[in-house]
Amino acid sequence: MIEITGNGGQNGADIRRSWLAVAAVMFGVGWGANQFASLLIAYHQNRGLTISVNEALFGIYALGLVPALLLGGPASDRWGRRRVVRPAAVMSVVATLVLMVGAHSTPLLFLGRFLAGTASGWVLAAGTAWVKELSVPPYDLTAGEQSGARRAAIALSAGFGLGPLVAGLIAEWGPLPLVVSYVPHLAVMALVLPGLWRVPETVHDAAGLSPSLAARMRVPAAGHPRFLSIVTPLAPWVFGSASVSFAVLPSIVSERTRGFGIAFAGLIAVLTLGVGVLVQPVARRLDRLDSSRGLWPESPWWRSDCSSPRGPPTSPTRWRWWWPRAPFWAPDTVSAWWPASWRYSESPVPMSWPG
Repeated sequence: MIEITGNGGQNGADIRRSWLAVAAVMFGVGWGANQFASLLIAYHQNRGLTISVNEALFGIYALGLVPALLLGGPASDRWGRRRVVRPAAVMSVVATLVLMVGAHSTPLLFLGRFLAGTASGWVLAAGTAWVKELSVPPYDLTAGEQSGARRAAIALSAGFGLGPLVAGLIAEWGPLPLVVSYVPHLAVMALVLPGLWRVPETVHDAAGLSPSLAARMRVPAAGHPRFLSIVTPLAPWVFGSASVSFAVLPSIVSERTRGFGIAFAGLIAVLTLGVGVLVQPVARRLDRLDSSRGLWPESPWWRSDCSSPRGPPTSPTRWRWWWPRAPFWAPDTVSAWWPASWRYSESPVPMSWPG
């Protein structure tokens, strides 16, 4: 059994702002998770890493992310949000330090990416639940029903977008691109981490009768027809298309972005994730349990650009028409469906594209 605890003696103003401290940490962890995306070209140019190695470095993030996403919510339900989010946020810092130290060591790069994925999964799952709980009474008396989910989504999307943008700009025109590009993330985390230690715990085991972790992993609502027929088949394509826009597209058009390819990769990332933030008000109106109309803005782009038997455009003329649209494939649907997907578990597990 889970109970929401009181404010622990903090004053009203601090309690109302508690969600902001957790959201700030989620922003920082999102920054650290995705900053690597714009550096793929930098590692190719400066280290000579092959495309296959770069793809593996991008993909190993998911090996850490997925298990942590699945376990983060149930674990924080059982042992509390603090015990999950605090160490995971510190792990995000450690991951960035490993990437900096391992600038010229491929095994360390793999380790850093895996740690970044693991930290992201724990923070995304438990942190989102924490923000939602801090966005309802007795902590926040004025927030709307969906405020918590929206706050978490905006914080994550902003971090996911700004991280690669800043890292890409530094890597393109700054010194020691494979080291200095990571410094802003350390600065961000140094600013937001102290506040996390002042946030009240919202969950505790009411009478020592809390279900086991294995029991909490079972989510009966995952068998809901809406989840199985809409969320499950859609999610991989939504987040896959977003990943393609900032992980694959920059290398495909690298000949046309010679001289600013790394910065271009960062720009594409911030466009992709930025739309996810800006579309939140629209997504809130589109998202309805009795309708799938949230897919409407997305479907024509997907069919026309991705479902063609000819595959992606190959001629320079067609690329000029096609590539600016690529970053906008997914975020509208991403944002529309995040709140819907969260309804199916006690501790929401936000879906996240690989960083």
